Amino acid sequence: MVSGSDWFGMPNWTGRVAAFCRLVQDPEDPHWHIRSLADHGPRPAEIADVQDLRTALREGPDRMTADSAEWCVDAGIRYVRL
Repeated sequence: MVSGSDWFGMPNWTGRVAAFCRLVQDPEDPHWHIRSLADHGPRPAEIADVQDLRTALREGPDRMTADSAEWCVDAGIRYVRL
């Protein structure tokens, strides 16, 4: 439970989504120092708008297209500092 408290359906998920959405709006955030936001390519159309990204993640990443979910994982959603 300790290692899984940050994932969908768990207590920290809403905070993780909020933090990740802030990050994708700030390409200068330290989160992107190892690999820049631009290096991840454009977000898929389904999540191109940050509000759409937020909604999709809150409703369940399992409902996202594979491309959208892969973009989030590749962009480091699991490494977001809360």
